[in-house]
Amino acid sequence: MIGRITRVPLREVWRHEALYFTTWLEENIDILSETIGLTLENAMREQSAGDFSVYLVAEDGNGKPVEVTNFE
Repeated sequence: MIGRITRVPLREVWRHEALYFTTWLEENIDILSETIGLTLENAMREQSAGDFSVYLVAEDGNGKPVEVTNFE
């Protein structure tokens, strides 16, 4: 079946960002990478960054860390 892609609020698909959306991003980092045109790999959730945690950290094609953050 062919259909139209429609934008929906993230919370309609993933009710809890930290539990569901961040987990989905970690498991599908290749889709995010393709969408934004930046090589991302080795994604890890809840990484320490001083006094706080980063939702998701990946590595770019050169092995440098990239913070992935959701801003609604």
